Amino acid sequence: MVAKSIDPQCIFDLVAIKPDGTIRLIDVKTKSYRKKNNHNIHRSPNEKQKQLGVELMIMDTKKILSDLEHNQKLSKENKLTVEQNKYKKSRKNQKCYKSFKDLVDVFNNKEKMDSIK
Repeated sequence: MVAKSIDPQCIFDLVAIKPDGTIRLIDVKTKSYRKKNNHNIHRSPNEKQKQLGVELMIMDTKKILSDLEHNQKLSKENKLTVEQNKYKKSRKNQKCYKSFKDLVDVFNNKEKMDSIK
C-alpha cells in the first residue's frame, strides 16, 4: 500500500507499506542539470531524512518522456512497451524502480482493502 504525504513541508513524499509490515519512506526528486555545463546536480538526504531512513527516488523527466513517446509508438505498432523490454534503464534507476514497484499493491476489490485495515 502506498500513501502520499499531506504536508508540503514533510521530509518524505510517499509511505510504502508491505503486507508484512515493512515501511519505507520515500522522497521523490526530479533529476536536475546545471545551466552552465549541463552536469547532473547531486541530491542527498538531509540530516532529518538520514535519521528516519528516508530513501531518495530520483526521477529523470527527460528519460520518462522519451520512454513515454517510445511506448506510444510501440503500442501503435502492437509491439512490446519500454517496461516489457527493460528499455535502456540505468542500473541504479532500475534497482530503485524495481524495489519500489514491488511495494505497490493494487486493491482491486473492497474486501482486500478492508483486510489490511
